[in-house]
Amino acid sequence: MTQTPPHAPRNLVAVKLDNFEVDALVDTGAAFSVMSRILCSRMRKVITPFDGPTIYGVTGLPVAPIGLCTARISIQNASYPTEFVVLPSTCHDVILGWNFLLNTAAVIDCATDELVLRSDDLGIELPTTPRQPPKLIVAIDTVLQPGPSSDVLVLPQTTHLRKRGLMVPFCICSVEDENAYIPITNLLDEATVLPCGYVVGVTEDITSAWTMCTLDSSVSSRFPAMNDCSSVLNKMISDDVDSCQRNRLFDLLNAYSALFDIGHTPLGTARHATHNIETGDSRPLRQRPYRVSQSERQIIAKEVDTMLSKGIIRESSSPWSSPVVLVTKKDGSIRFCVDYRRLNKVTRKDVYPMPRIDDALDSLRGARYFSSLDLRSGYWQIPMAQNDIEKTAFSTPDGLYEFTVMPFGLVNAPATFERMMDSVLRHLRWNICLCYLDDIVVYSANFSDHLSRLSAVFDCLAAAGLQLNSKKCHFGYCKIKVLGHVVTKHGISPDPEKIAAVANFPRPTNTTDLRSFIGLCSYFRRFIRGFATIAEPLTSLLRKEATFTWTTHCDATFQSLKDSLTSCPVLQHFDPDAAT
Repeated sequence: MTQTPPHAPRNLVAVKLDNFEVDALVDTGAAFSVMSRILCSRMRKVITPFDGPTIYGVTGLPVAPIGLCTARISIQNASYPTEFVVLPSTCHDVILGWNFLLNTAAVIDCATDELVLRSDDLGIELPTTPRQPPKLIVAIDTVLQPGPSSDVLVLPQTTHLRKRGLMVPFCICSVEDENAYIPITNLLDEATVLPCGYVVGVTEDITSAWTMCTLDSSVSSRFPAMNDCSSVLNKMISDDVDSCQRNRLFDLLNAYSALFDIGHTPLGTARHATHNIETGDSRPLRQRPYRVSQSERQIIAKEVDTMLSKGIIRESSSPWSSPVVLVTKKDGSIRFCVDYRRLNKVTRKDVYPMPRIDDALDSLRGARYFSSLDLRSGYWQIPMAQNDIEKTAFSTPDGLYEFTVMPFGLVNAPATFERMMDSVLRHLRWNICLCYLDDIVVYSANFSDHLSRLSAVFDCLAAAGLQLNSKKCHFGYCKIKVLGHVVTKHGISPDPEKIAAVANFPRPTNTTDLRSFIGLCSYFRRFIRGFATIAEPLTSLLRKEATFTWTTHCDATFQSLKDSLTSCPVLQHFDPDAAT
């Protein structure tokens, strides 16, 4: 059984699908077994048309299947041919649904976290050529291949029977002298002839051997109500689109609804990324927990309990230890942080580059429609490397714990995250989307292209096992905020909320305050012609040999920069073909 991160769905079982090893989700609420389009393509399976009933996703809304395919599922020493419905997007590459569970007479033991499957199949063949009268249930004399003479479970070959308009129920039949009566229903309006020797199903001895495999957890699911899902999806769609465009965009989001954190869905888990902490030959570093008040201790305990319940952290016996610190945010709420400064000092630095913000903004030239995607707790979707989990240990007044996923505060966390996102979206970046850490922007010149580009990005995210934050995703906008800027088809301007921070900045009283102000202004220096010359009276105060003396000239420069940014123009998009 392959190990899965502790916060991933625990009703998973390791299987071999033909020659592909995957973790399959066991779902008693799924009427069909499901395979993702991406895995089906990798396996190069032949897809046949699906003409079955309407399929509804976990949200309660209909999902359009791509077709059907068959594959052999091998679990330990047993093998089961299974039919799969191929869907464009799924929360897992393989979902073992009711058809597989019935065909294998599966028993899920929640107490022991085991999935038990029956084996030792016995084929059923028709001895003569019976004629089925229309819409009647009859019992046909059927000869069993050599096997035990006792009660058997009948497992029909549903794929072949359905093509002939026939149905054989799952049932238990008594075997006498290698003969049994199997009920078959003809659903057509005309008689049907079954050839001699036609296989209608297999039987399994009630007392046959069991194939047993371990589940990662007992099977349990929670599904959001249909209205809740529709409401969440609609809230993500802009009013900039017309009703026809809204419907098309809604259908697309609904098809990929498993990507979003709608309902009580578990956090996504990156399939091809882990975070490593290389500390060389450094000895384990340990710090005692900081002293906190009783109210702060309760806040820490509550946060720890929440992360434990989600599998984000676990109890630890690590020789490493960093202290917890509570940081008060601007809105007065408290943020739980771990002080990893000492650990970061001995960590070998990862210098993977972040995208240049000006390059990212320049890539939006010519776009009219924009959608912004945000990953749900992005860092926590990347598992920690097993050997480095102990280094994330943190101490509280009540114990020692360690992260199973990448925590905030580690020096190389941004590099790990950006590397993963660049890998996930490698062939799409700078062509149809831009990505800066967990912020993704999809852009296009027309609406049809926008839908196809969103679909391509969704496919990449689904294949990587990542999940989106529905509250921070916005689709189909003609005006969008990107990296502190407002972008439209006409050009780029500073985000008014960011400019408000400049306008309300108090007069600096020391070099620390001044450095913060200049850094804030420098972020938008492209909007101020001759920024370096204008700001020179202030930047000169930051020189090593300078003495901080605030003069009237400094004050005039301070106000001039504020006025310039609060009344800055909208810059046209960069045109690489224009004369410079």
